[in-house]
Amino acid sequence: WWRAPWTSWLLPQPRLPRQVPGQPRVCCGGPITAPSGEIHSPSYPGSYPNNVDCSWVISVDPNHRVLLNFSDLDIDDFLEIREGNSTGLLVGRFCGDSLPSNYTSVVGHVLWVKFVSDGAVSGAGFRATFSHCKTWLTASMTTSK
Repeated sequence: WWRAPWTSWLLPQPRLPRQVPGQPRVCCGGPITAPSGEIHSPSYPGSYPNNVDCSWVISVDPNHRVLLNFSDLDIDDFLEIREGNSTGLLVGRFCGDSLPSNYTSVVGHVLWVKFVSDGAVSGAGFRATFSHCKTWLTASMTTSK
């Protein structure tokens, strides 16, 4: 099998969680294209491992919005939600055990969710479900005299 040397910059490479020497690799995150589903921290409902960096890109059909609903949150690190991608509008950065409010995307049909843990204390993790809803466009009516 031969691989052209330039293919590494032509094809997107999968982003794997960072590897910490002496610890097993934890696979988490990735693109999700579905009308509904679930995301959760690694090992949920057990304690999540140290030193993980997981990013999910949740995409539903165009002309729909993403509805994100957290049913469990117990993290000593952080969970970040953005519209679209890693540089999109920041929805929020969460930690602790207070559940975030349900969220419906406002910019489009994609949400980016990132979970990061450090090398210290870990909690039970998080669980969130997502679904989609149709976007209804309404025309505003104006009158002129």
